[in-house]
Amino acid sequence: MVGTSALTCQADGTWTGTAPTCAIVQCPIQTPPDNGGMTGSNNYQDIVQFTCNSGYEMTGVASITCQADGTWSNSAPTCDAVQCPLLTAPPNGAMTGSNFYQDVVQFTCDSGYRLVGRSSLQCQADRTWDGIVPTCTPVECPVLTAPLNGGMSGSNFYQDLVVFSCIPGYELDGSVKCPVLAAPANGAKEGSNSYQDVVQFSCYIGYDLIGSSSSTCQADRTWTTPAPTCSRVQCPLLTAPANGVMTGGNFYQDIARFTCNSGYDRVGTASLTCQADRTWNGIAPTCTRVQCPSLTAPENGAMTGNNFYQDVLLFTCDTGYEMVGVASLTCQADRTWSGTAPTCRRR
Repeated sequence: MVGTSALTCQADGTWTGTAPTCAIVQCPIQTPPDNGGMTGSNNYQDIVQFTCNSGYEMTGVASITCQADGTWSNSAPTCDAVQCPLLTAPPNGAMTGSNFYQDVVQFTCDSGYRLVGRSSLQCQADRTWDGIVPTCTPVECPVLTAPLNGGMSGSNFYQDLVVFSCIPGYELDGSVKCPVLAAPANGAKEGSNSYQDVVQFSCYIGYDLIGSSSSTCQADRTWTTPAPTCSRVQCPLLTAPANGVMTGGNFYQDIARFTCNSGYDRVGTASLTCQADRTWNGIAPTCTRVQCPSLTAPENGAMTGNNFYQDVLLFTCDTGYEMVGVASLTCQADRTWSGTAPTCRRR
C-alpha cells in the first residue's frame, strides 16, 4: 500500500485524504556471479535465472524467486572453475601446476633424460586435458664399435655401461680416457681421466671458483664441463684520506698504502692488506694538520691566531710601544714558524 489505509467521511461531504494505491513489492537487486550470467528482474514473483560460463560449474540453486515479504527464496549461486583429472609426473621427470580450468601443467625431465611429447598441458572447459602426459626417455650417446679383434656388449643409453673384450691371442690395450685437465691457477684438482671418473676442483684461500667444481669423463672422451678458473676475491674499495693519497688495488693480498700531503700527519696505519674473507686488516687512516710550537704574546703586546699548519699568528704592541720584528708568522709544513716572534719596546 502506498498511502493511508483508512479514510473518514467528514461533515462537509469530503474525505480526510486520498485513496491509497497498491505497488508491487521489490526484492534487493541481484548481480551476476563472477564467471557467470543472470536474467530476470526483482519484482514480487519474478524469477532470476543464473548461468555459468563455459569451464565453470554452479554451486547453489540455478533460480531464485522474489517473495511477498521482499526477500529472495534463496541465496545467489557461485560459479567455480571445473577441475580436470589429477595428473602424475612421468617417471624420471617432474611436473608443476594445478588442475583447474585454464590452468597449465609444465613437465620436465631429469638430467640424462629427454622429453618425448608436449612439455605443457592445459585444463579445458569439458574437464579434459588438451593432450597426453609426455614420457622421459634416456638420452643416447654416440654408437661405439667393437675394437678390431675384439667384441663389445652393452647399449648406448644414459648410464648404460659398454664392456669391451678381446678374442684369444689379443689383450685389451687401454680404456676410454679423456684429455688430462690441469688444475686451475691458484687452485687444485683431484681425480683421474678414465671413463666415468669425476675430477673435483678447488681454489686456494682468497680465491673464488668460477665455473663448475667437478667434471665427469664421458664415453665419447669428452668432459661434461670445462675446467674452472680461480679468481682473487675483492675487498671493498677504499678512498684516499682527505689531504692525503692512496695507492694499491683491492684484490686479495693487495696492499693499500696511505700518505699524507706536506703539512699533515697520518693518524692510523700506513698500509692495509686485503684478506681472504674480503675484509681489510684495519681501518683507513686520516690526515691531520701538523702543529708548530706554541708561542706567547710579546711583553707589552698581544698575539692572535692558532698554531696549526698554514695558520697565521698576528702580533700587536700596546700604545706607547713599537714592534721590533715581523708582525705575523706562518706555521710551516716542517712544524717551524716562518720567523722569530717580535718584541715591543717603548717609543
